[in-house]
Amino acid sequence: LDTVYEAHYQRYKDDFGRTFAGFFSDEPEFGNVPGYDFTETLGLPNRRLPWSAELETRLRERWQERFAANLPALWHDGGQRTGAIRFQYMDEVTRLVSSCFSEQLGRWCEDRGVEYIGHLIEDDNAHGRLGCSLGHYFRGLSGQHMAGIDVVLLQIMPGYDQVIHQWIASDRDGEFFHYALAKLGASHAHIDPRKQGRAMCEIFGAYGWAEDIALEKFLLDHMLVRGINYFVPHAFSPKAFPDPDCPPHFYAHNKNPQYRYFVPLMHYANRLSHLLSGGRHLAQAAVVYHGEAEWAGEAMLTQKPVKMLLQHQIDCDILPLDSLPELRPSGHPGWFRLNQETYGALIVPYTQRLPRAALERLLELHGQGQAVLLVDAAPEAVSDADPGDDDTALLDNVRQLPCVTLQALPGILARKKLAPVTLAEPNTWLRVFAYRQQDALHLMVMNEHPAKRLDQELRLDFDALAPDLDPTGWDIVLCYDGMANRLHATDAAIQPDGTVRIALHLEPGQSRFYVIQNKQGAAEAIPTADERLHRQLAARDNGLSLLDGAVWTLAKVKNEHDPAFEPVKTLAQGDWPNLNGADLLPRFSGIFRYETKFGLAEPLPAGQSLFLLLDMAKDGAEVFLNGRSCGIQIASPYLFDVTELLRQGTNTLAIEIANTLAWELQDGQSTHMLWKPTGLRAQPRFLLA
Repeated sequence: LDTVYEAHYQRYKDDFGRTFAGFFSDEPEFGNVPGYDFTETLGLPNRRLPWSAELETRLRERWQERFAANLPALWHDGGQRTGAIRFQYMDEVTRLVSSCFSEQLGRWCEDRGVEYIGHLIEDDNAHGRLGCSLGHYFRGLSGQHMAGIDVVLLQIMPGYDQVIHQWIASDRDGEFFHYALAKLGASHAHIDPRKQGRAMCEIFGAYGWAEDIALEKFLLDHMLVRGINYFVPHAFSPKAFPDPDCPPHFYAHNKNPQYRYFVPLMHYANRLSHLLSGGRHLAQAAVVYHGEAEWAGEAMLTQKPVKMLLQHQIDCDILPLDSLPELRPSGHPGWFRLNQETYGALIVPYTQRLPRAALERLLELHGQGQAVLLVDAAPEAVSDADPGDDDTALLDNVRQLPCVTLQALPGILARKKLAPVTLAEPNTWLRVFAYRQQDALHLMVMNEHPAKRLDQELRLDFDALAPDLDPTGWDIVLCYDGMANRLHATDAAIQPDGTVRIALHLEPGQSRFYVIQNKQGAAEAIPTADERLHRQLAARDNGLSLLDGAVWTLAKVKNEHDPAFEPVKTLAQGDWPNLNGADLLPRFSGIFRYETKFGLAEPLPAGQSLFLLLDMAKDGAEVFLNGRSCGIQIASPYLFDVTELLRQGTNTLAIEIANTLAWELQDGQSTHMLWKPTGLRAQPRFLLA
């Protein structure tokens, strides 16, 4: 505070709350050991541990005459009391982190009209441990005005959601990154009034230059569909190009050919973040955070039950034990409330030990009629017990709580009417996020499978979403295209039984955003060519054959500010090569331009629209028809509405595709990623809808 914060305040106090919005803590840590050992826990010999005079005072008060005798158990097995001793140490040290570090910085910022945000090291479950993190995710960020996380270093890659996952700093834990990381941030934003529903992610950093715009959109959608609604893009670099520090850098002194796509991606991020802010997230369950449990002994990681829920389209928040006393009846049978959130079940992952107050609170909630579900087994001991305590009766009572297997959990919740989404065929790759605004329900869906389309009907049950959700008057389902900033009408129907049925047609990695509301309050929507088009895609309808026999020329340029494209070759019929292949341009990074001409003998039928589809494209693309842009697409499906620019007679079609700087720079971080071929790999085709 004295060295950094106060010094800035003295120099710029007139700008605080105006030019200066606040301060960002990036990865604060205990730092009791050097480096990034994500497994740094108690019980390891010859380790320095966090210590202070205040911590010693607290432990002496807690342990009394046992203080000296308890200390060795922080490093070595101390017998039956080991778990309790380690829990009590971690409990005290993380409470001090909360009060002396996070809360103090937050109050300082509040007093000067600015905010305090940031994130700690969450990686591979380090968020509940010592070393490079702060021992407890929620306590470590308690003073901040937004919840915070980051995703870097290939931690999230499409399809790599298993425990074993090779990323740049480790070979684990894909389950954590896919099923817990974003949910930690979103949950903290939902349950802490200070956060005001705001969950921030530092995103895109240190993936290497091979991180293309399509992967950036996947990462963005992955976060949005889990409840993250503020983003800090990483990074712009003022250093001389090429800066080797944590690429990609978006502008890179006008050297990054994909920067032209970054602006529309950020517009998309702003639009969807806005639509998922200021309202209320709708969850069906709460899952207890495993941090305190892991301090005291064996514990199931939180992401295990979260994964089971998300793979069955049941949404949830993660709750720390500190929040259990704040749970209150919602006024609806079986549901309880925390801040603005309501939950129909409290899920407790297996833990060997829990503190006495938590065990008593679980019993109390169960007695009030709340669904408390223990996963796999009941706790065996009290983590903060003192010698001589007899907890037999308490533990016997806890063993009477309902206990379910991890695999049975989704089915149990479905029978309790806590599964709002029904699919004809189960699909573990579909993510669903529901968000209530004052006059509408916003629904985001995403197909996270890296290779398979999703084509089936989704049935959404309003009653299972939340107990106080009143859909009276809702009679229209619109689809919002966040890239084009347009609303489309849909064929989705709201049923008399309080459900809505939506036909989903999603490419691998594609998301869609629906708005359910009263048609009288709805913005004007474009007629439903969009829905017909997606049905054609599902059926792989070939559409019009206007490009059969077309002759394509290929040209290149380093960036969009270069004066002219340089010819490369004329493509032979059926020849759609990898533009960065060994026999073409293996080290070229820049923009490629495909160009051809085609004829249109007759005008389009009345009421019909014509779309261009780029099959098997990978990078960002912009289409030009007769010299005018038809728009930019940065992820599948690469569809362009060319109706307004089409004319009878001869038309000139150009397609510009920009690759990444990885081909030119071949940086080390990019070597951890599979590089896909560059350019079009199949003939573009027209679809009439």
